[in-house]
Amino acid sequence: MGERKLMIINDNSRMTYELEKCFKSRDNYEIVFKAANSEEAINYLEEGHSPDVILIDMLMPYCDGNQLLYILKKKGLCKNTTFIGISPLYTDEAMTLAQVAGFAFVIALPCSANIIAMRVDQLMDIKMGKKSNQLLEPMGIDFLQYTDCEDIVRQYLVHMGMATQHSGFMYAMAAIKMYVDNDGTKNLGITKTVYPEVAKMYNTNARVVERSIRYAISYAWLNGDMELQHNMFGYTVDSNKGCPTNKEFLTMIAEHTRLRLKTNLNRYKN
Repeated sequence: MGERKLMIINDNSRMTYELEKCFKSRDNYEIVFKAANSEEAINYLEEGHSPDVILIDMLMPYCDGNQLLYILKKKGLCKNTTFIGISPLYTDEAMTLAQVAGFAFVIALPCSANIIAMRVDQLMDIKMGKKSNQLLEPMGIDFLQYTDCEDIVRQYLVHMGMATQHSGFMYAMAAIKMYVDNDGTKNLGITKTVYPEVAKMYNTNARVVERSIRYAISYAWLNGDMELQHNMFGYTVDSNKGCPTNKEFLTMIAEHTRLRLKTNLNRYKN
């Protein structure tokens, strides 16, 4: 594999050092430039450089990652570059802003430089030809036997990499079941309906439900099988999208569950 040209934009010198050391230990990356802020990055890119991938600290002062991408788009720079963000802020609102800005992926902090490098590698491998436009197929013969909605949802979440011990796992299961059971007559707004109803089930509040589901998704995206995730959520990890929002994740799993439940029940009838 040829070397991928990597640029790092981060105002934390310690993090930059760890990332540089980690990527240099791999034989398929060349670090072409390190910028401590957006101004340095723009000056470098305006010289005509176009790295294969740019790893950006989303919360830099003065000009954050989203603002930087808007500037680059306005200037017509790096049209074929993959932008990957790193951020400790991982709410639905933050992910939506990152998606609109043009991030291909956002890696949740805290995590090690090695994990960041692994995620960058996986995403770039997919973009270089391993990605699939097919929807996720059932995982194993055992998966085909389930005719209970809850069992199917649990299998999907586990195979996506979501940890069962997280409270977000049970909140996600309850929310997905609400979407599956909805026959279209009820408007299930995630903020006004889903989060509050799940919160009532578990004697907590809607904000805790939203944050717990977001954490569970981010954990899955960091630790799960990225190629498997891409098969189901490919449109959310292409060059213009990032990690799916809570609503995207929950409704997509619900749709697959609904289809799988119908297929499994028909199989038993026949």
